[in-house]
Amino acid sequence: MSKAHAKTPVAQVEAQDERNLVRPYDGKPFCVTGIFSVARREVVSFFERHGGVLQGHVTKNTAFIVVGKEPGSYLDAAKAKGVKIVLESDFNLALQ
Repeated sequence: MSKAHAKTPVAQVEAQDERNLVRPYDGKPFCVTGIFSVARREVVSFFERHGGVLQGHVTKNTAFIVVGKEPGSYLDAAKAKGVKIVLESDFNLALQ
């Protein structure tokens, strides 16, 4: 693991979760949309490490969508399908 990656909050939580085997999103399909304060790959990696399965588009089977600033059409699709919405601010709180 690179020093730059090891310093990020997401990497710290991931390392802790690997030790504790915490997987609250086990098997749950999710999508991401918008611009995040961390790299998108870190957002995706965080939820995948917790058991989530990234989807290419929103479907009726999508368990949740992670939303950053300036979300795209995925947010509209998620609302129309009744998908749980996780805001980046909620996600960041989980990292503290």
